[in-house]
Amino acid sequence: MRLLLLAPLFLFLGGCVTNPGQTENDPNTGRLGADQNYESLSNTYIQLANEYMKRGDYATALNKAKKAVQRDPNNGNAHLVLGLIYEQLGENGSANAAYQRSLEVDSKNPYALNAYGSYLCKLGEYQKALPYFDRALQNPLYQTPWVALANAGYCARKAGDLSMAQSYLLKALERNPGFAMALYQMAEVRFAQGRYMSARAYLQRYREVAKPTAQMLYLSILTERKLGNDD
Repeated sequence: MRLLLLAPLFLFLGGCVTNPGQTENDPNTGRLGADQNYESLSNTYIQLANEYMKRGDYATALNKAKKAVQRDPNNGNAHLVLGLIYEQLGENGSANAAYQRSLEVDSKNPYALNAYGSYLCKLGEYQKALPYFDRALQNPLYQTPWVALANAGYCARKAGDLSMAQSYLLKALERNPGFAMALYQMAEVRFAQGRYMSARAYLQRYREVAKPTAQMLYLSILTERKLGNDD
């Protein structure tokens, strides 16, 4: 089950406001809580980069993201989308630099914090990753906190801390009861805890909101075997 990185970026871009008179970050919410003076062409390039990423055309997406950075080097989202593209291309050094630059521009951007935490988790840097998810959740304007919570839960489980994983995932499901990633991860946690009836319940909830995957079906098979249902 992959970490969720890209989709929330569209929400942040949709909230940008152009106002040449205000460039300072809000001390509590960063640029989510302040008027923006981003050059409009830079944001256009970001949106184009996102669209090309969705199509799997990373060469064109990279070109557009670089143009976004060139048009406005202080646009944190430009560096964020550049980091996402480099990560997809497996260029970890460039991805790391782009993510860090995005957070230098706006240290409270929850979407950049979630993306960088997910990136570190993907590299196996679990203990370094978790604080970034926590920082993302501190921003009251974060529109999809269940994404960072589910990613934190996944990361905690990979680190071997089932109790912490469960805590994050249950909070994700409090915010969004139908969030498929959190439902699947809770099934994984319950299975690892030996709570097979509960694992089955979470898998059933998953099937109500998302199409089965090979990974999910295999976990279902293992769960039913543990429950003695060989058929």
